Amino acid sequence: SVTHLTLNLNNIGDEGGKVIGEALTSNTSVTHLTLNLNNIGDEGGKAIGEALTSNTSVTHLYLRSNRIGDEGGKAIAEALTSNTSVTHLDLSNNRIGAEGGKAIAEALTSNTSVTELNLRNNRIGDGGGKALLSSLSMNTTIKQLKCFSPHLEDSTAFARLLATTHHKRPNIKVSFSR
Repeated sequence: SVTHLTLNLNNIGDEGGKVIGEALTSNTSVTHLTLNLNNIGDEGGKAIGEALTSNTSVTHLYLRSNRIGDEGGKAIAEALTSNTSVTHLDLSNNRIGAEGGKAIAEALTSNTSVTELNLRNNRIGDGGGKALLSSLSMNTTIKQLKCFSPHLEDSTAFARLLATTHHKRPNIKVSFSR
C-alpha cells in the first residue's frame, strides 16, 4: 500500500483539498503527505484539519505555499490538540495571520507529537510570534520551530523570549527573524 504521497504543483484548489480531507478520514497507510503549491486555501485547509482529528497514520504533512489563512490554520491547530501522529508539519509560505498563529501556539501547549514545525513566511506578526515562543515553555516535544516573517517587528521582545526559551530548553532549534 502507498505510504508516501506527493501531489505538488497540481493546483487542486479548495475542492481538491476537501477531497484529500475526505480520503484522510479513512486512510490507514499514508504516513507522508506532501501537497505543496496547490492553492488549497482556507476551505481545503479546514477539510484537512478536520480529517486530522481522526487520522492516525499521517506523520509528515507538508502544506507549503497553499494560500492557507487564519481559518485553515485554526482548523489545523484544532486537529493538533487531539492528533498524536503528526510529527512534522510544514505550513510555510501561506497566509496564516496572528489569529492562526495564536491558535497553533495554543494547540502546542497540549500537543505531544509535533517535533518540527515550519511557519516561515506567514503573517503571524508579533502577537502570534510571541504566543508561539511562549507555548514552547509548556511543550516539551518541539525540537525545531522555524518562523521567519517580514511581519515580525518587536525584535527586542523576541530576543528576550528566545533567551528565556533557550534557557529552559537548550536543545531546541528556534529561528525567528524578519
